Amino acid sequence: MTVQVLGSNHRITSAYCRFQLIQMEAVNDRVKPSTLKVVVYEDEEPVTDIQTVKFDSRSGNLDERKKWVNLVLKERQYNKKTPYRLVLRDAETGIEQQSVEVIIDRAFTDDF
Repeated sequence: MTVQVLGSNHRITSAYCRFQLIQMEAVNDRVKPSTLKVVVYEDEEPVTDIQTVKFDSRSGNLDERKKWVNLVLKERQYNKKTPYRLVLRDAETGIEQQSVEVIIDRAFTDDF
């Protein structure tokens, strides 16, 4: 099963970030459900929490196969010139399904 990150030019400007994902095919006899772990990395270090999302929709309607993922940035310094990646990884096998570039551009860090 293919899951894609919707949109382009992903920019994180606050401690909380949302990404919309879409399950490209409906689950059927050939296409099995998939569970993915979603996280933003700097190199191999996670800079957000890790969310687990199950994609198991049988709907023929693309809109019904979209899901939002909410991630929280770890409290630390970020550089908007540093390459970060949003990674979708199979929860069972650990195999990377997709990776998209993300810019973290926080004007200031919250005190709380």
